[in-house]
Amino acid sequence: TQSTWGGKQSFRIFVMRALLSLLPHQPPFRFVNEVLENVPGQMVRVQSARIRNMLVIEGMGQAGCIVMKQHPSFQDHLLGFTSFRNVTMANVSEEKEYVITAQLRSIRTTKFGIIDAIAESQDGSYARAELWFSALPQRTSPIFVQQ
Repeated sequence: TQSTWGGKQSFRIFVMRALLSLLPHQPPFRFVNEVLENVPGQMVRVQSARIRNMLVIEGMGQAGCIVMKQHPSFQDHLLGFTSFRNVTMANVSEEKEYVITAQLRSIRTTKFGIIDAIAESQDGSYARAELWFSALPQRTSPIFVQQ
């Protein structure tokens, strides 16, 4: 590993921190620890924190958020996952780390799309889901309206 300024390792750490900063979540509620692979706006593969049960689905949603916040159509939008469909989980009741892959399947309109996500652990435990999201431009959000 290179640890010098301008070396590959320092650049990788810089990029990883930039990608994690796309998430509004902070530890202990951020379940993505490391970005392993990234195709901006299309796919991300991440290493999760030690999670279990429905937090695996949350980790998948956070990975999906990293994908969508890099997509040119959604960089300045508030994102919300409106539906989790076709959820399949096996042996996720024990706390463990997962490699989560989130991939953009389609964008239906400028306000709606689908991410396919899968979380896999070394012991064969997994979860799969379709993450349906909606997006709202931040300037039109009621949260940001000036009084």
